[in-house]
Amino acid sequence: MKLLDIYLGSLYVEYNGKIYKQMDGICKGSCLAPILSDLFLAVGDRKVHKQFQGSNVVKRFRYVCDFLVCLDQPLDRISATAIVKMFEESHKGLQFTHEVPTESALQYLDLNIKQERSHMCYMYRTTGEKGMLRFDSAHTKIVKRAIVNASMTESVRRSCAHRCNESLNLQIQRLRESGIPDSVLVSVGENMLKEMKRKKSKEPTKQEKNAAVVPYIHKASHQLKKIGARHELNVVFSAPAKLKGMCQKVNDLEAK
Repeated sequence: MKLLDIYLGSLYVEYNGKIYKQMDGICKGSCLAPILSDLFLAVGDRKVHKQFQGSNVVKRFRYVCDFLVCLDQPLDRISATAIVKMFEESHKGLQFTHEVPTESALQYLDLNIKQERSHMCYMYRTTGEKGMLRFDSAHTKIVKRAIVNASMTESVRRSCAHRCNESLNLQIQRLRESGIPDSVLVSVGENMLKEMKRKKSKEPTKQEKNAAVVPYIHKASHQLKKIGARHELNVVFSAPAKLKGMCQKVNDLEAK
């Protein structure tokens, strides 16, 4: 705790060319911020969970300090205000901002969630205005290719089948805007396709066979094992004396 106190008292930020010491809280970029946020919000989470019981809230998710609340009916302004009030009452000292779906779509972290008529769709979509690493930067080609591969892979892996194409096109557009040539995009796309085909062509894992344990009897046990193999039954033998017990018996004889 002393080390943690020293760490929290040694946080500095630069603003307009001046250095300031943070006197309260913890900076967002600290490696301890997610852990301390979980500890701080745990008490409020339990309180708000009790308040949601019996309401139209069916599920609640949290990643650090970002919450996603799912309801079983359309959301109106009164319901949104009431939910925010519950959060502020349960987490004393915190003020919450909220977003509601626009055209049946809601952005939560790097996921864009959209309500369709009969199902829920989602796709990977970053919201930051900052562009990707420029291709003409001083970084190595390995680093640049890794960024391209991660961006295109995430768009496929973290999107549903209905919006996967849309997510991939958005990422390709961002990569092109950062100067990535089409030759690199095509090369990475080919490798992704090969990897997907390789995973599909893998043989399914064999199911474990049923096993039967029988005492070891000379000749008879091996005959039983052969019969079991014909019916996909694994026969395992058990010895009357374990190795540990035999060693103990030998030691007892030597002691006598």
